[in-house]
Amino acid sequence: MPIYEYQCESCSHSFESFLSMSNMNEPLNEPCPECGKNEVKKRVSKTTMGVDMNLKTPGWFKDKMDNLKKKVPKRFHNNLDQAAHRTGGKLGPQ
Repeated sequence: MPIYEYQCESCSHSFESFLSMSNMNEPLNEPCPECGKNEVKKRVSKTTMGVDMNLKTPGWFKDKMDNLKKKVPKRFHNNLDQAAHRTGGKLGPQ
């Protein structure tokens, strides 16, 4: 099962949770582990899943990332830029 990142809108605590891919678009039915409130939202997270580090990112993928940046808060733009470079922000050998 994939790991998804979440953040509490009440206390800003970030955490991860396992969720099956069939339920990935469903809201998380868990309260925040820090404050216990049910104000949890899924975060945009970076990944290297399925990435070939030796290939240059195709133009359409970078275009998708640029379009997504118009829809998300600026605090996520750096993560999207890193994803567009196909490294997921990782440095060194993978």
